[in-house]
Amino acid sequence: MSKKSIFTMAAVAAGLMISVMTQATQLPDKTIDITATVDTYAEWDSTNTYSIAATDFSGKISRKGDTITVSHPLLINTNTDVTLHMVAGANSGILKDTSNPKIPLTTSYKLSGDAVPAAAGNGAFKDAANALGDSPFDAANDYTLPIATAVAHNGTCSFNLEVQAVNPAGTYYKAGDYTCGIVIQVSW
Repeated sequence: MSKKSIFTMAAVAAGLMISVMTQATQLPDKTIDITATVDTYAEWDSTNTYSIAATDFSGKISRKGDTITVSHPLLINTNTDVTLHMVAGANSGILKDTSNPKIPLTTSYKLSGDAVPAAAGNGAFKDAANALGDSPFDAANDYTLPIATAVAHNGTCSFNLEVQAVNPAGTYYKAGDYTCGIVIQVSW
């Protein structure tokens, strides 16, 4: 076979391929819809601390009738309305002498901050020793943090747990540490 024949055959084959390729049909474009779901959620922010030390309070009790307070900031990341409910923990949520738990300080709580609605009755401290209804641990004193607050703050609701400890006037309390605990439940 001559070089001319091989070249001619190659040119014919290339032409056939071009002819076949130009006659190929393309399918129409199809759009693929993609869906992902974000569930409703609430989570404690990783920057929170979950203890209040004696040094966090406004001072120390140094005489009868003294009152000390602390405002402890907390953050919840959420994409829905959340309800906060306080539950008594260690020592029934009442600061008691570590060596003699029968000796309590008057211990009161409230939640405050931009995220806590004013209508929630958060204006005054509620004594942990009060009967249900006027206790910070009563369901009537739950707080709902609206999602609108979280949206305005990039998905974060901030609030303060405020604690007040009082050495009642006319009462002698021995020196030392007084401890208790509470649990804040979050539901949605």
